[in-house]
Amino acid sequence: MLLIVSPLAYADSEVESSQRGRHLFFQGEKSSGESITANVGAASIPVPATALPCAGCHGRDGKGRPEGGVRPSDITWFNLTKKYGGSTLTGRRYEAYDISSFLTAVTEGIDSAGNKLDTSMPRFNIARQDARDLVAYLKIIQDDFDPGISKDEIVFGTLQPITRIQSGVADAMVSVMQARLDEVNRQGGIYDRQLKLTIMPYEEGQSFITQSRRLISGDQVFALVNAFSGGDDDALVDMVEAAGMPSIAPYTQFPAEEDGRHLYTFYLHGGLDAQISALARRVGEIPQNTNKVFVFYQQDGGFENNAMRALGFLKKNNIAHTQLLAYVGNTPKQLSDFIDLKANPNPVILFLGSSSDLVRLLSGQTPGQNLPYLYIPGFFVSRQILELPDEYARNLEMAYITVLGSKKEDQELLKFRQFMGRNNLDYDHLSARLFAYSGMETLIEGVKRSGKRITRKKLVDAVEELYNFDVGLNRPISYGSQRRTGLMGAHVVKLDPEHKRLSPTGAWVRLD
Repeated sequence: MLLIVSPLAYADSEVESSQRGRHLFFQGEKSSGESITANVGAASIPVPATALPCAGCHGRDGKGRPEGGVRPSDITWFNLTKKYGGSTLTGRRYEAYDISSFLTAVTEGIDSAGNKLDTSMPRFNIARQDARDLVAYLKIIQDDFDPGISKDEIVFGTLQPITRIQSGVADAMVSVMQARLDEVNRQGGIYDRQLKLTIMPYEEGQSFITQSRRLISGDQVFALVNAFSGGDDDALVDMVEAAGMPSIAPYTQFPAEEDGRHLYTFYLHGGLDAQISALARRVGEIPQNTNKVFVFYQQDGGFENNAMRALGFLKKNNIAHTQLLAYVGNTPKQLSDFIDLKANPNPVILFLGSSSDLVRLLSGQTPGQNLPYLYIPGFFVSRQILELPDEYARNLEMAYITVLGSKKEDQELLKFRQFMGRNNLDYDHLSARLFAYSGMETLIEGVKRSGKRITRKKLVDAVEELYNFDVGLNRPISYGSQRRTGLMGAHVVKLDPEHKRLSPTGAWVRLD
């Protein structure tokens, strides 16, 4: 009986073998999850191989990088099987390897020429089939890229809403992202790779989580950029961190707290809480005699946690006399219904609700000597703030991450405005467009600094090293090994009652 093995079946077998070898190379265990051990040092101390995977010393490309006095060899199969053998970084010669000599080197620490390998090389307790799997992977390691990477393309992903209310903002952001990538591609891409954007639409709520999981787990995208995460940022962080996928500049005002789990997630700014914290510092600059600070928040707006954190920010700035007040949106009440202005002259109000609600609370009041100091994050400010009576407007301060409009800021934002002009883009949803542009500048710079052999880890390392980098905002961004928020602070903006417009003060409240 003649047994015939089809070329297709053989190819499948090689693919499966290389996949098993890849898992062993990176994880130090079999793809089935079965653990293996390694003997380390002259004393042959047994340790779990998961603590000493091949990639740890030889690098994800198998070529080895000298580190800490150890000089790992290039173990790509092309290098190991050169016809006339080769030499290690220490100068020792070895013969061309085959499966048997490779297994001996890995398990006994003896090279193809019969020489003992350095004791820094662990001896792994693996079987011949495991060695075959490793070899299958080492044969293709030079062409094995992270998801979303090929020889001629890098694919980024973004999540954008298609709901009626948010689709305009999403369309504006996507047009900016695509235009910026097109510019790079027309110039030849980065390291001869074209940049591509995959857009994953979602409706709301559970759809965002479902679509995020689909995009992240599909192994077709290298990194996320400007994902419109809204109020689901915690869920997005959990998913990208579990997948080891970089997420650059998620579009949100509610960044997940930096609690040590943000290895892959980089925020452009600190969102609403950063604005609140900046205002808390401004409150701390008021002479605290009889002034009491009230944190007003919209009870039915989902801002209770932000209000509680605001109390913490005030406490950090030595503000002792504070009180939390809740109101229901669109209720026709006046400020005096909540605060006894005679007992609390010139109160300080940190307002966490829509600016139209603030105007409504104050419009029915008769201005007297006990005018409140008013603070509201830019997140809540709309055009209705211009309806605030002049007496109150003069006592109002707002916090913004980015300021648009004045000549000084126009000059600072020149790079962004030139980009908008080059690409004939509309100026609607301008803040969102600026955010998208800055997120893309961060990503593109990170890709450039990662080098031709780019990996997700290299991208993370490259973005982490950005310091005082201009991404087109009023101020440069900085990251670090313990810092995943680029802008730590907010601009102080006042209201110009005479001209009915916002007026930047030039003050920047640092939070780092």
